[in-house]
Amino acid sequence: MIIHTMAFMHLSSFDDNTKKLENCIIEFSVLGETNLFFLGELIFTEYNLDEQYIQLNKYSLDSPKMLKIIDLAKKYDVCISFGYIESFNDSTYNSQVFISNVGQILHNHRKCNLTKKESLVFEKGDKAVSSFMFEGYKFSVSICYDMFSDSFKNNYEKDTDILFHSLTDPQDGRFTLGFTGRYTSSYFVASNRYDSLNKYNGHIGVYSSLGSRLDFSMNKEEVLHFNFNPKKIKRSKLLLYLKIFFHLLRFPIRTIKYVSWSMKN
Repeated sequence: MIIHTMAFMHLSSFDDNTKKLENCIIEFSVLGETNLFFLGELIFTEYNLDEQYIQLNKYSLDSPKMLKIIDLAKKYDVCISFGYIESFNDSTYNSQVFISNVGQILHNHRKCNLTKKESLVFEKGDKAVSSFMFEGYKFSVSICYDMFSDSFKNNYEKDTDILFHSLTDPQDGRFTLGFTGRYTSSYFVASNRYDSLNKYNGHIGVYSSLGSRLDFSMNKEEVLHFNFNPKKIKRSKLLLYLKIFFHLLRFPIRTIKYVSWSMKN
């Protein structure tokens, strides 16, 4: 399975974004392999928490917009996971959907650990991490701040093969992904947004189940490609905690800055 994680710079309209995604699929798909394209949090819209903007740009799992992405997945025989503003009954969620290569919606995760500003416009999801099976592997999904919550710790399934972390994050990715990439015992793949003004720096990365960085990109629009064929490795909790401890010890100022930014937002 080839996983393509993307630092995607969204365009002004949904149609323009889907055409851009289609061009990426055509360019980067690997023949004879299952191709999975992973895009980040609320990626086809601005990260705009204005109530009117949210209402104008939300859509449901059975909407024409979602059907357009489903048609792309079927047309090119690829899997697509992306973040969107979900409309469900009378509620609105910050969600991440996974569409299989035959156009089936296999999973839909709703962000649980909302920031203060997000909680004014989004409903809270059930839990901070959720899982599903695909091609014999267990995938888990968490959106941005979800990972830093008791709900994540309580619901993360230890036999997860790969964790998708969907982001809208302007922080220093060398620090934040260096921390979160060591946080779980599964493979870890992050996708983020990028913009030309560098408000969002597009940091994306891939980490092994041993917490080693396999690939990383920041400050540009980019696609990383990861041939996912995991080996079952037992990882000691002591090694996990030591890697996290020394990473935070190495970057005390960045740790303080990140905590401060999180509290404000």
